[in-house]
Amino acid sequence: MLDVNLKGAFITTQEVLKHMKRGKIVNISSLAGKDGGVMGMHYAASKGGLIAMTFNLARHLAPNILVNAVAPGPIDTELLDEETKDRLKALSLIGEIAKPEDIASAVIFLLENDNITGEVIDVNGGRLMD
Repeated sequence: MLDVNLKGAFITTQEVLKHMKRGKIVNISSLAGKDGGVMGMHYAASKGGLIAMTFNLARHLAPNILVNAVAPGPIDTELLDEETKDRLKALSLIGEIAKPEDIASAVIFLLENDNITGEVIDVNGGRLMD
């Protein structure tokens, strides 16, 4: 889990930065990286580490490279059965869970904006407000 979610992003970023002079990086973290989650300590730690990496990179790469993250909550995919979806919807202030295109829209927003760096956009229906 740590190798894929954190170390993989770390190594990929190191390699990309060898060639990147200007641009944007958007990491995909998770609600679990902010609130500890329920999927296990290894998952939460990997996603929390990705948020810390995002902040550190944003601080060191600005103004030429902007670095942000999106932290989704549960996502409505075929991996979730209907009972789980209903339980997760009940935890959301808006009574829904995110669709994959909601996450994509947040990423596109960050890529299109030239005045945001060091931010984590939560896409979780209001489950976490900080």
